[in-house]
Amino acid sequence: MREELGRTGNRLELVFGGAAAFGLALLVLAGSFIASSNASKGRDERIGLFWNLYAVNYYELHKGWDGIPLLMESAAENYPEPEFTSITIKETNGQAIARFGGQASSDTVVRMPIVWKGEVVGYTETAVQSQKLFTPWIWLLAIAAGAVGFGLWNLQHARRKAAVREQAERLYWRMSALVPAAAADSGIDDIGQSEGLVAYKLEHLTQQIESYTGRLETVRRSMVADFAHELRTPLAVMRSQLENSLNAGVPLPLAKAASMHDETLHLSKLVHDLQELALAEAGKLPLEKRWFSLRLLSEAVTEALQVEADDRGIVLSLQAEKDVSVYADSARIRQLIVNLTGNAIQHARREVTVDIVLNNTGVKWTVRDDGFGIEEEQLPSLFERFYRGQSYSPSGDSRGLGLGLAIAKQYAEAHGGTITVASRWGEGTSFQVSLPIMD
Repeated sequence: MREELGRTGNRLELVFGGAAAFGLALLVLAGSFIASSNASKGRDERIGLFWNLYAVNYYELHKGWDGIPLLMESAAENYPEPEFTSITIKETNGQAIARFGGQASSDTVVRMPIVWKGEVVGYTETAVQSQKLFTPWIWLLAIAAGAVGFGLWNLQHARRKAAVREQAERLYWRMSALVPAAAADSGIDDIGQSEGLVAYKLEHLTQQIESYTGRLETVRRSMVADFAHELRTPLAVMRSQLENSLNAGVPLPLAKAASMHDETLHLSKLVHDLQELALAEAGKLPLEKRWFSLRLLSEAVTEALQVEADDRGIVLSLQAEKDVSVYADSARIRQLIVNLTGNAIQHARREVTVDIVLNNTGVKWTVRDDGFGIEEEQLPSLFERFYRGQSYSPSGDSRGLGLGLAIAKQYAEAHGGTITVASRWGEGTSFQVSLPIMD
């Protein structure tokens, strides 16, 4: 069935190619006809105008037609145009005054009035041989144009088939990568005979996409549940505090107001993180770039986080060989450093180290912790939004929506940089941010 469809398609392509070649030949013939017709008409008018002016000048010079037959015959014999066959001068009543040559039935006759001092004193009738509009050269040109058109059509058809074949080949090998077992069991080596296998692989890919869509729906529901959970706790605390205050009819104590303020800050951070992530993923994150010292910024962040590190018994240190200036948005880079360093402090057991190294390609900012590390299968998904891995945290703090690393990745990429992670279970984790610099 497929072979029959292929032969039918080839026959249709030949028919279309022949029609295109025939149309091109007709176009050449039509163009040649129009060009030859215009050239013939211009030639006839030029010859007729010559003899008309000859008659006007003779009438003006001699004030009549006396002696014109002999003089016109001599002039006509010496006229250089080979297509010219005859010339006749007539009075206004149609009587011939002078005539030279004979007129054939196929000749074209150009009739013009002889005007002298605003009056018509006669007419000239010039006969010119009719020109052949379709010469052998024109027919050869039309045939050559048709052959060239047919050849170009076939060439384009071959290129289209090659492009389709190449796409099918790429699809085949991509599908083979997705379904290697089917490729191994098929026993088909020739890509030209693999249409059935490609169809099978497409069906299998459709099933995979449906499965992936199901997983995405599961992730979406989990994300909504996580977001609802994160909002429920601070809202419940704030609501209970306010209801107790209203029922008692007394103002909120300062301690309860501070607790509500902390919950409000947490809600604001959630909303801010979601907004920043949405802007970054849409490529619309505004960056206010300026020159600043990456070392001084890192020192300020580590100093701010030192209190939290001391509370957890973590030694936080910064190592930098020399100062490095970068052209970036200092607020975004600060947030990136805060997210990664704070995450390291949360998962460390005893020590967190921040390194800044300058090399030929840019600056490498690295934070390392000595925590329990991350499972290898979790690493590819670590920077996905709303992803919260199962790594062990000595602090036991698991609050958050899993947006910190996703935001850090978007901030690094927005500055033309990259962020990578390396971890070994039981030995700790390191995050490295690479940023470009200017000389």
